[in-house]
Amino acid sequence: MSVVTIRTSDNMVLLDGRPFFAIQCRHLPEGGTWSAMSQTGFNCLRHRLFGAGDDRNGQTSGGQAALPSPDELGDLKVCVYLWNRMALSGDDNQHAEELAVAVRQLKDHPNLLSWETYNEPAWRPDAPTSVSVSPEQLRTGYKFLKSIDPDHPVHLGHSASATVEALQSYNVGCDIVGCNPYPVLPHRIRPHIGLRPSDGRALDSPDQ
Repeated sequence: MSVVTIRTSDNMVLLDGRPFFAIQCRHLPEGGTWSAMSQTGFNCLRHRLFGAGDDRNGQTSGGQAALPSPDELGDLKVCVYLWNRMALSGDDNQHAEELAVAVRQLKDHPNLLSWETYNEPAWRPDAPTSVSVSPEQLRTGYKFLKSIDPDHPVHLGHSASATVEALQSYNVGCDIVGCNPYPVLPHRIRPHIGLRPSDGRALDSPDQ
């Protein structure tokens, strides 16, 4: 098992006492292998243990898929996405139980680098003035996870769709935080969920 800490002097991630800067492959391309990703410069991958989506890299929405073996991963480290199992309230015993099982199952894997909590909790595409998950829920999940595994940090990625003050309220539920990079949409590039015409960032023609 690796021990991952954050150096207080400069917030550098330390992997077994040595600096480590994660360059993460978020999704394995169709037909790709972890070995190929490693050869292209990635040193970390995201493993979606819970959440909807395809299972092209052995992951399921039920959270039953184990991490790839150390032989498959080689030097690649892993950030495990725990989705809404990190959003706990006082009476949410089912999610707490599923979270505990997952963390106990994977916390001693030699390639585990970190956990990822609920992605973009302060943004709801169907209700822009609401949030998907509250800071209090993620704080409860964070404290619960840390009681089981104090040796790996928790990462949170925000959508850049709220004020800094609003996003800062979620710091109680993570150790590492950042905003997902959805920049200006260049002409003729395929639109995606992070870019909306109404927010003033999407460009529809070369003249804009």
